[in-house]
Amino acid sequence: MKINNVAVDTLSSASDASSPFLGLQFAYVDATAIQAKVNPKLPEATARILMFDSAGNLKWFTFTGTQNIDLDTDGVNGLETVCKNAEGEEANHNYHVYAVGTSAGTVGFLFVDTDDYASGPFDGGWALPSGYTYCSLPAWYVRNDGSSNLINFVDLNGHCVFHTAFSLGTPRRFLSSGATTSYQDITSDYRTVVPPWAVGIITAYSTGSRFYLSSDGTTDDVDINLFDAGGTSVEFLWAFDSLHYKRSYGSANLLLTGQGWKR
Repeated sequence: MKINNVAVDTLSSASDASSPFLGLQFAYVDATAIQAKVNPKLPEATARILMFDSAGNLKWFTFTGTQNIDLDTDGVNGLETVCKNAEGEEANHNYHVYAVGTSAGTVGFLFVDTDDYASGPFDGGWALPSGYTYCSLPAWYVRNDGSSNLINFVDLNGHCVFHTAFSLGTPRRFLSSGATTSYQDITSDYRTVVPPWAVGIITAYSTGSRFYLSSDGTTDDVDINLFDAGGTSVEFLWAFDSLHYKRSYGSANLLLTGQGWKR
């Protein structure tokens, strides 16, 4: 079988043949860096990344080996130059990871601070490095904490799972002690732990509460009852673009925590 003239017969079930990132995986390195690598479950040691240029032309790039991407580095395999020179790394910010390519087939990666630069390189946003003319869709997403340390994660075939166990603490908590009984839009808080193009993995914890989640602020899409004085929790997926919350009854001691996301 071929996709855009790229043979995928040897790709294992670990890779999704419909993905623009065939066999590409990411790993946490330390407080400032992550690593791009080939999924070790592949029978071949090559990942394939689909990128496009300013005219919309598509091209498959091959990636082998490993590459560290460090927020302390300026430009390719670091923080995009506009972001780096304007503010540098900022605490409690969201960073998308993009793959970039040259016409000769060289592949690099960039952190882009999406809190400040939502637009892409071809529509007036952040800039491609010199010599690079191709860019992928967002390939990964990370966030740093109040000390500018990247949150530890594990990439399980495109599923990002935050490495530490469930915790009531920040930075993954995006709703705390929600007491409102009418719908409140908490999308911006939710997006501090889940990128807009991904499905969120959410844990709800309460010492006694029933609440609703809605995609539009009117429809009750999720109804969860945690009315237990001893405290209970439940994990679920959220695939809508926006998130609204209201409490039906019970205690106001409710926490919503982002446990990860899946691409």
